[in-house]
Amino acid sequence: MQRTTVQAEAYAEGSGVATHAAGTGSVLGGFDGGDWGRYDDVDFGTGRDLLVANIDHFSVQKAISQ
Repeated sequence: MQRTTVQAEAYAEGSGVATHAAGTGSVLGGFDGGDWGRYDDVDFGTGRDLLVANIDHFSVQKAISQ
């Protein structure tokens, strides 16, 4: 499976979120209900149909509609 990795702290714009230092480097945090981060110019390539987001210790999977 091919993967495209987008680092959370590389967001273009957001509301209610901020980066901060952690043991692994800079991380995106401070999420509450309604907060968001936007990422520009992300190219997932062709033939991809699943988005997997690792958030803290949780993994979320979502089908991508084209």
